[in-house]
Amino acid sequence: MKIDKSRLQRLTTCAEKHTRSGELSSIEWKITHGGEPVHGGASGMADALEGSALPHDPIYRIYSMTKPIVSVLALQLVEEGFLSLPHPVAHYLPEVASMKIHATGEICGGLMTVEHLLTHRAGFSYDFLPDCEVAALYRDCALAENGSIALSELVDLLTGMPLCFSPGSQWKYSYSIDVLARVLEIATGSSLPELLQQRIFNPCGMQDTGFMVPAGKQSRLLPM
Repeated sequence: MKIDKSRLQRLTTCAEKHTRSGELSSIEWKITHGGEPVHGGASGMADALEGSALPHDPIYRIYSMTKPIVSVLALQLVEEGFLSLPHPVAHYLPEVASMKIHATGEICGGLMTVEHLLTHRAGFSYDFLPDCEVAALYRDCALAENGSIALSELVDLLTGMPLCFSPGSQWKYSYSIDVLARVLEIATGSSLPELLQQRIFNPCGMQDTGFMVPAGKQSRLLPM
């Protein structure tokens, strides 16, 4: 397929429109085809309010894009036999078996599987979801406010509260990938950062991806 590079220039026009209006501080993009870069660019500033320029090769906070990365790791480990999709989560986290369904008080038992975690059908919730009584319980515990909490501690808190619904019966965007990440640690005996570094980041050349930004790279981290 031949790339019409003249049409790709529209991306620059579109990006500049959004940054000039103040809707976004900055936009950066890169398009590859057949493994080769065909177009890329950047528009705007690191901080429009402060007027600070974009650093060379900025580092971005990727937020929930962590989820597909952890999911790829999970599927690698499924392929290698460390765990299987229909396997009960309680095999790795026994406390899951005693979790209750919020509305009915029923015990979860062995219903929750690895696949339910991977597909947001395990019954967990998220702090910011409206009209969800379990989300309100999460907010009371300030789950989202503690960025330094260990993964094991987070999962202990989550499994100490009820589920929104019986696993597999509904879909709800949730902390389920965090729980899945803890399962991966237990299944392999390695920490999540170690697993991601060895299996995803190093092979893919992702030199600036991680849960912490080293001091030497802080100047490239874009502000909130």
